[in-house]
Amino acid sequence: MIGVLWLRSRFFDPPYRNIFAKIFSGVQKMNANQLVVY
Repeated sequence: MIGVLWLRSRFFDPPYRNIFAKIFSGVQKMNANQLVVY
């Protein structure tokens, strides 16, 4: 897991990584809401 995070930090610049983290957290929230609905 730490290795994956390190590779991400190598491939993405900080601003892009922040945007990706926001999108990923948004997707997680959507999945959680869908689980609650269904």
